[in-house]
Amino acid sequence: MRKYEKLIAAVSDCTLGIYVLHVCVMDYLDYVRGFDTAICGPVVAVPLVSMVVFGICLAIIALLKKIPFVKKEIQIAKGINDLPRFNSIEELKKNK
Repeated sequence: MRKYEKLIAAVSDCTLGIYVLHVCVMDYLDYVRGFDTAICGPVVAVPLVSMVVFGICLAIIALLKKIPFVKKEIQIAKGINDLPRFNSIEELKKNK
């Protein structure tokens, strides 16, 4: 399982970007290229289109993360996740 940990970590770092970008990629593939779930039966087309869109979005986000300015902004946004989290109001009140 350790073999895939780096890959899983790299993909998980890109998931928000993939989520934000996937609609634009789907629209581009559908309207500009005519590539949508109607290319063949839905049993094949839905997983195929999903994998293609995921792959394109992952590639775009991975490339964007190589740009120094974008990488810096992403790291600043990641710092927000390091804030303390509380499961209840009582726990928050205890830590004040």
